[in-house]
Amino acid sequence: MKVSIEDLPFECETHASADEPMLGLFVDIARADLIEFLKLMKLEGPVSRTATSLGVTPATLHGEMRDAVHRLMRALCSDAASQALGVGILREILFHAIDGPHGPSLRALAQEGTHHGRVAQSIVTIRENYAAPLSVDAMARDAGMSVPVFHRAFKSVTGTSPLQYLKATRLARAKGFILSDGLPANEAARRVGYDNPSHFSREFKKHFGVSPKDARTGYIPIDI
Repeated sequence: MKVSIEDLPFECETHASADEPMLGLFVDIARADLIEFLKLMKLEGPVSRTATSLGVTPATLHGEMRDAVHRLMRALCSDAASQALGVGILREILFHAIDGPHGPSLRALAQEGTHHGRVAQSIVTIRENYAAPLSVDAMARDAGMSVPVFHRAFKSVTGTSPLQYLKATRLARAKGFILSDGLPANEAARRVGYDNPSHFSREFKKHFGVSPKDARTGYIPIDI
């Protein structure tokens, strides 16, 4: 299991086969639900910075969490079961996530005064304005930090720098425009904030290992 405490463009590598396929399930946790559960569990106090972890962290799936995930997957096979049971099982999963080893990181994410909370707000800004000319200076100022402190906080939470995160977000969105919406590379580049199509193509190929044109035509496979 991977515990992601931020909205990160996420990639992984695995070895699978017909006999041992890879199965993936993504559970999105709304910040409002997280805050609600922290109140119910009386866990609204401050969190030690040393107790938190990076944005994406592996965790063992066992016990009650494993059981809840299995029940959610079974419920998703039926429209009636997912409608009747889905929300309740999701809330159970959220409870176990907060109560688990990475609970402090989730708690920190809900607290605006912590580095996690401030970086989370910066990530929202990037997610909603990735095509705009965002600067580290402006994001640091909005987060109430100096540029060096903001840079360290951002990297400690996400594992990458603000500009690298912004670039990864833009490229991930562009990949979606190209593969899902069928847009040409130039238009996808423009929509995510690239003024120079050649620069976009170079960064796309460096990041994904395939050019935008080949990704669009399906000439070379590209990881989703």
